Amino acid sequence: MGYYMEQNVVKAMKKLNHLSREYINKNLDPAKILNSTQLQIVNYLIKHEEVIQKDLEIETQLKKSSITGCIDSLEKRGIVQRVQSKDDKRKNYIVLTPFALEKKEMLEERVKKLDAIVRKDIEEDELKTFVNVLNKMLDNLVKES
Repeated sequence: MGYYMEQNVVKAMKKLNHLSREYINKNLDPAKILNSTQLQIVNYLIKHEEVIQKDLEIETQLKKSSITGCIDSLEKRGIVQRVQSKDDKRKNYIVLTPFALEKKEMLEERVKKLDAIVRKDIEEDELKTFVNVLNKMLDNLVKES
């Protein structure tokens, strides 16, 4: 069968998240290991330019204070920096630092490889069903929040 014989969905998702994060963090500078939210933020920054904090709040579905804490932590560790907008002095963009940009290709490659690993031996119709069920679960949680 699989890793979990029982149907404990939350436990299985937690384990998948943990193993995925561990895989992606492998070979990063040990001082730069990212938690799942930080990794989500960095991944978003890799794909988007001129990101403001509100974009990250929407992407992660986290409160402003939680995102501020993550950004502060990433900034202290030299992964992101805040850059003031030239047009609006009240607006700061969150951007990757040169260190993070050096690791960008490696991170992107790890995410692609991880995706291939977790999709291995899964038929396209199974994957569609899984994504459909996962989206329903997410909707259920959003409704309860």
